[in-house]
Amino acid sequence: DRKALNAPTQGSGIIIIKLACSMFFKWILENNLFEKVLLCNIVHDEIVVEAPKEISDSVFGKLKHCMEYAASLICKSLPIPAVPEIGDHWIH
Repeated sequence: DRKALNAPTQGSGIIIIKLACSMFFKWILENNLFEKVLLCNIVHDEIVVEAPKEISDSVFGKLKHCMEYAASLICKSLPIPAVPEIGDHWIH
C-alpha cells in the first residue's frame, strides 16, 4: 500500500513532462531548429537538451515556459516552477 502512494504524483509528473516535450518539440520545428536543438534525454522530471551557445538563452527560456505551462494545465491549485540550468555537461 505504501508504495502505491506515489502513483498519482508520478503519473501526473510524466504527463507534465510529455506535454512539455511535445510543446517544446513543436517550437523547435516552427523555428527551424530541428538539427540545432537536440532533445537528448528525459530523466524523471528533467529534460536534457543540447543547443548552440548563440541561442542557448532563448532555448533556456522556451523550455522553462513549456515546462511551467504544462504543469499549470495539470496542477491548477499551485504553481510548479521549472529551474533550468545551462552547463557543458548534464547537471544533476
